[in-house]
Amino acid sequence: MKHLLLVLLFVNSLSLIAQCPPPSIFNFTTQAQIDSFPILFPNCTELDHPLPNMLYVPTINIGSTQNPNSDISDLTPLSQITAIDNQIIDIRNCPNLTSLNGIESITDIRGLYCRSTGITNLDYYPEINNDGIISFRNNNALLSLNGINETFNGSFTIVSTGDLDISATNNWTGDMDEIIIRENTINNYDGLNNIVGVDKIFMDGNTGVYSNSMFQSLVSVQSKLEIEDNGFNGSISNFNNLVHVPQKLSIKDNDNIISIDGFNAVTKLEILDISINKKLTEITGFNELDSVGNFRLRHNKLLTDLPGFNDDLVIYDKLVISSNIELSYCRYYPICNALDDNTITKQISNNNTGCNSEQEVANSCLTVGETEYQKLEGLRVQPNPVSTYLNIDLEVDYNQVSVFDIHGRLIKSVSNMVSGEPVSVEDISNGVYFLRINTLNGIYQTKFVKI
Repeated sequence: MKHLLLVLLFVNSLSLIAQCPPPSIFNFTTQAQIDSFPILFPNCTELDHPLPNMLYVPTINIGSTQNPNSDISDLTPLSQITAIDNQIIDIRNCPNLTSLNGIESITDIRGLYCRSTGITNLDYYPEINNDGIISFRNNNALLSLNGINETFNGSFTIVSTGDLDISATNNWTGDMDEIIIRENTINNYDGLNNIVGVDKIFMDGNTGVYSNSMFQSLVSVQSKLEIEDNGFNGSISNFNNLVHVPQKLSIKDNDNIISIDGFNAVTKLEILDISINKKLTEITGFNELDSVGNFRLRHNKLLTDLPGFNDDLVIYDKLVISSNIELSYCRYYPICNALDDNTITKQISNNNTGCNSEQEVANSCLTVGETEYQKLEGLRVQPNPVSTYLNIDLEVDYNQVSVFDIHGRLIKSVSNMVSGEPVSVEDISNGVYFLRINTLNGIYQTKFVKI
């Protein structure tokens, strides 16, 4: 019995030497703890995930959230680790750590956060899972992303870096989850040129020279694109392949942007917000934009005109044009049509004369194409939108109706009508039109949509 107990104790001791520590959240806050890992666990090569249902919680922490100056400077004692079961490594507050040497051979990494380190290059950067997380924050000594994943489709963040070269991201193609570029002093934003789709993009608080090669291949943003509070100079001329932004496009608080002439393929937006761009003088993009739910144009103090928007644009929920102190011309079809729509919330105020109130703009909208007319109330049509026949509700007699497109061109005219007789629109293309009726009292006009 005594011999059997000794054998069991010996086998158990071998097992303990061979095993890794049990699944847990590993916190290495000092260099001494890292140095002791291969001594305590000499045969440990794979760490199991302690939180299989919480994959985005960092489970290997190097450094400390409490101490901003951890003494960790060398990760090579961790070089025996080869896999970490889809875990996240979070390295933070390690100003003495200049290299990732020691973790470069680890595989199955869901994400790597590098925050407030002294890392100077990515020569020993490990391969992150393709759909994982890559995040750099406050790594001012890092000058280049050379060495990063050659392919990547996950979430990418760079925050508060110095003059970082991000051109290595031009190798990334296809779709990504999220891109956050925030509070950087990068002088050349030449990167991410071959990304085709992304769920959302946030670019805010950056300075430097804006690169119009960035995102030049981007076709789709699944939720929102925000370009806000940036100090970089120049024009936004890229995004001309971008077609799909279903939720929000926001260009706000960019002090030195002078023109927006990109976005020429975008067709639909739930929210378009162009606001508080102090030097913005020109908007010439958005040539294909045909519908916007919430249209906001506010506090762009040098903007004088709005020639960039498509005449076919339909604003269907809210129109706000306010505090653009030099803006004096708003007589554009999308704005005139929105003013005609009683279902839309409207605010036009504190702009220059000619665009300073709803009434001023409405008065200028009395011209459709080249034809002046007196706009009379009382004309209603249904159904609207319409596909076949348009029913006319007008209390005065008439015998002729005309249909004009939004450019003022005559599309169709019907004579010898009986008051109340429906008008066929089956033979005209889908789009926005005006129905005009001449009577002894004057000219009546209303808008309808053919579908």
